[in-house]
Amino acid sequence: MEALVSIIIPVFNAEEYLDKCIQSVLSQSYKNWELILVNDGSTDNSGMICDKFAKTDSRIHYIQKDNTGVADTRNLGLNHTKGDYIMFLDSDDYWRYDNVIDTLVKKAIENELDIIRGNYVRIDEDNNELEEDEKNIINKKYHHKTISSIEFQRNILCIGGYYLWVCLFKKEVLKNFRFKKEWNFLEDMEFFSNLLTNPLRCMHIDYYFYTYNNNNKSLVHTKSIKNLLDSIRMCYSFYNYSSNIKNLEIKSFYLTRVICLYYSTLRMLTEDNQYYCYRKEIIDDFGILQKHMRNWICESDSERIIYDPVLNTTIYIYIKYWRLRHYIKQFYNNINCYAK
Repeated sequence: MEALVSIIIPVFNAEEYLDKCIQSVLSQSYKNWELILVNDGSTDNSGMICDKFAKTDSRIHYIQKDNTGVADTRNLGLNHTKGDYIMFLDSDDYWRYDNVIDTLVKKAIENELDIIRGNYVRIDEDNNELEEDEKNIINKKYHHKTISSIEFQRNILCIGGYYLWVCLFKKEVLKNFRFKKEWNFLEDMEFFSNLLTNPLRCMHIDYYFYTYNNNNKSLVHTKSIKNLLDSIRMCYSFYNYSSNIKNLEIKSFYLTRVICLYYSTLRMLTEDNQYYCYRKEIIDDFGILQKHMRNWICESDSERIIYDPVLNTTIYIYIKYWRLRHYIKQFYNNINCYAK
């Protein structure tokens, strides 16, 4: 009997896109799936659309809840899954082909994989394909090869993004993991980082099956104090994982991610004017993190070169620290100007 695949779609005010999203699941050549639609307190007609589909296909299950955010919504979906494998699909996106599940499941079974990841194509509001993200281009030497958790993070996720929706997971490896429900930004990075502290069999395939709607109304494009605070919290998560891991290679990797994420967050604060109004609010939390960062940088290997694929730069940690000092100074200068 074919493996059962559970597909989780968190839904929030997606009436414009939801029909196409669900139809892309219904059109799959692989038929042994269940679709779990979790309506996160939508105020438009999303609920009616979910209910319509659930009444026409017994494989579709519709759950309603109050608005608590995408992390909590995915957790509820996970709690209701019965499948052998799990996939996530965002309600404003869709799958490009009708053999998506079949392709991923066959590859996962053949190679006894815990996680398999594909790629995505971005479209604008007129359904035109956008230029491919540089970070979405994975080195070909990692295509279709079974790799470890640390290799998967370093060479796939750090390059191509910590995106849940281009992955198929074996349900067994997710049974003790859930999203931190208070997070709505970088919650997928936190989830992956926690999951991949375990030794898993992973693979990336050069298969562009996912259509990502570059919708400017979506959470990922929203500039907010919550996003900034979650970014700071992710720094602490990376450090906590590095502290609790005995494997020196993984410990070093997570410590490197702390520094890189801190650097990216700091640069975002100082260079993006859309965040300007939040700088004063974040000063206390950021100041505390800055003190911790001095110690964390000293814990790292000062002689080792770090390549940060997100920033596309190779730098020594202590050189990075001096660059951080420039941004820290600029940050506080901006704060002082804002206070006036």
